[in-house]
Order: sequence, then structure tokens, then C-alpha cells
Amino acid sequence: MFIGPLKPRVLIIGHSFVRRILPHNLQCIFPSFWDVFTVGISGAKVQNVRDIIKDYIDLYLPDYVYLQIGGNDINGRNSCMFLFDLLECIYYIKSLGPFILFVGGIFPRSLPRNMDAETYNKCKSFVNRQLHFYLEPHGQIHFCTSRKFKISHLCNDGVHLSRAGQVKWLKEIFHCIKNH
Repeated sequence: MFIGPLKPRVLIIGHSFVRRILPHNLQCIFPSFWDVFTVGISGAKVQNVRDIIKDYIDLYLPDYVYLQIGGNDINGRNSCMFLFDLLECIYYIKSLGPFILFVGGIFPRSLPRNMDAETYNKCKSFVNRQLHFYLEPHGQIHFCTSRKFKISHLCNDGVHLSRAGQVKWLKEIFHCIKNH
């Protein structure tokens, strides 16, 4: 837990879940003595975030980085190849600084693009299990599971978080960071 005269600095970066964060929800969840910065890109894939994250780390100098990516990369291609790309991106991001890195689990979808929900959610579960396995012993990279999230936490589009889902997700992020 952060203790000191400076505000803990948190960078939350990723796909549209991050872009769609309502400022009010963020202010209600994170204490005012925290500096929280968000960078969200609609439709972001692993490579999109990898290409830009160094600039934002240099700009914000975070103590903690929370990464939420992966769901847009599941498209029916080989799960092992996607997992390799994702892990390579995670280790690259960690190499950029002394911050503690948190990786959010990939969420379920009821209406994924370009594939059926059952196939998407099986791939999501496989990748999340592997991320937990590879990141658990690391120490400076923490995997934050999305197991408690249900389809009911999604909007009608079947992809994005509902307002209640967003609040639940932000609380999970806060507790993940606070209790690491």
C-alpha cells in the first residue's frame, strides 16, 4: 500500500471500457488523494496499446498501471498466438518503469463481433487462466480476474459495461491496487 507525502499516481489504459469511464464514477471510487489518469481507445487491440503506452508512462510517471486489453483481439485465431502477443506486450510494458502493473482479466461478451458468444467466452476463459498462471509468480505484475462479472454487467450491445458494471469494475481496480 502506498504511504507517503505524494499522491499515488494511477494510469488506467486500455480499450473502450477505459474510454467510457464516467468521471463521476471515477471520483466516487478513488479517493481524492489519488491522481488517476485514463487513456482509453475504442476498439484497441494489444498492438495499439503497446504502440502508445510509453508516451503516457513518460507523461504521467505512474506508481501503478492498470491494463485492460485483450477482448478485441479474440477473433477466432489461435488462442496460443494471441496469448503470446498479449504476454509479450505485458512484459514490454513492465520493462518501461518501476511501477507496479495490474492486468485486468478479459470480460465475457454476449454479442462478440465476428464470432459466436460460446467460442469467444471459451477463448476468453483459456486466456484468463493462462494469464493467471504466468503472472501470479511475478511479484511486480498482478492479474486481476474478471470472474465475478456476468453478462448482466454488460450494456444491451453485449460488449461494453453497463453503468452498474462500470462501478463494479472500478471498485475492483481500486481494491486490486490498494490491496496488492
